[in-house]
Amino acid sequence: MQYTTGTVSLTNGSATATFLNTTLTGYVEASDLFIAKGSGIGAITIASVDTDLQITLSSNWPGATVNDVAYRINTGDYTPNLSLPLLQPGDGAWMSWFNRAMSLLDSEFGGGTGSMSPVVGWDFWDSDEGWTDQDAPITTPAATYIQYASNAADPHYIISPTIGIDPDDVDQFMFRYKFSSGTAGSQAILKWKIGSYGASNTKTFTISYDGDWHSQIVDLSGHANWTGSDVTEVRLYMPYQGSASTWFIDNMYFGTKGRGIGHAHVVYEIPSETPNGSSVDQYLTDYEFIPNTVQVFLNGFQQRPTTDYAEDSDRKGITFNGFYPATNSKIYFNYTRPL
Repeated sequence: MQYTTGTVSLTNGSATATFLNTTLTGYVEASDLFIAKGSGIGAITIASVDTDLQITLSSNWPGATVNDVAYRINTGDYTPNLSLPLLQPGDGAWMSWFNRAMSLLDSEFGGGTGSMSPVVGWDFWDSDEGWTDQDAPITTPAATYIQYASNAADPHYIISPTIGIDPDDVDQFMFRYKFSSGTAGSQAILKWKIGSYGASNTKTFTISYDGDWHSQIVDLSGHANWTGSDVTEVRLYMPYQGSASTWFIDNMYFGTKGRGIGHAHVVYEIPSETPNGSSVDQYLTDYEFIPNTVQVFLNGFQQRPTTDYAEDSDRKGITFNGFYPATNSKIYFNYTRPL
């Protein structure tokens, strides 16, 4: 599904990619998709695997000449309908990809009073996605979660980017978290801004600090101050006792218990007659979506909102940022829409 061992060097205008500290044969093959991390260039199909340390791309490298940079090769094999990755021996970050596949299945087929339809959320894919720490930078120690320390700074919290949530339409807050180190308590706090952070705009809830990953759903329905004008910002306070505690947070969502909202998806397969560099970067959804609910997967790999793509202002499609998906790519959209 994903091969990342070693580093790669690329020359502008050349189709040859040269690797160090890896063994490509047996793991990578022609038709797999090559991506140089941080280049801003989309996936390019591999034409041939020449040796353990060299491949030939299907088109010349259009980016800058680089040496010994990180890369990933998406190695075939995805399910035909939802583009879920099929795991193989040697896959990097396999647990993260498994968890994301399970989340996609849950959002696609979940329903009823026990599930939550997301309205706005953050996956923290290689980024803090606009969240900030009260007085220190948020860190991203892995590609799939953020880290911050809660301490005696009255108490410590993280702050969302500007949002626009109608509390009369949204009644759930969900996040996945893990206690990492330090001394923690069990009471976390969610605060929200409607005009200002009123003293009663607060929800306290109990969490676990046993060192395992947990998913928490906070029910905001019926709260006397979760109503009226839009919520424009939230703060999350994770507990500590005596000394600082460090927390990992994998994702956060606001949503509703499935009333008046449904899920939809659409799959594009870029035909072989469409050449690389065809300048097609916009793709449309079948229905108008609720803002900030779109999940985009390119050949089974989730794309990062804002960084990799932007939602179109008419809420009927997305536009990739600075690259065009390659020939034979498969694009999958999962999104939430009004019913």
